[in-house]
Amino acid sequence: MNQSLWKPMAMSFWICSSEAATQPWAMGVPPQFTAVAPMAGYLAHWRESLDDPDNKIMRPQQVYTGVCLRHYEPMKERTIM
Repeated sequence: MNQSLWKPMAMSFWICSSEAATQPWAMGVPPQFTAVAPMAGYLAHWRESLDDPDNKIMRPQQVYTGVCLRHYEPMKERTIM
């Protein structure tokens, strides 16, 4: 294969690989846009701190809605459905 054709193909493969795809700059995204995604979380924390100013550490409020107690079945007694 011609060497001049191989370099662009290798570079485009690198850009599409999973490691490079996690880097915004590799996909041409400006670095300033990386702050947009976490803004919803930051604003939610800020709003919670306004609701309860006495709380020094911001912890998200949540209510567990899952099953409270379950029967534990040992591995030897379990069956595959």
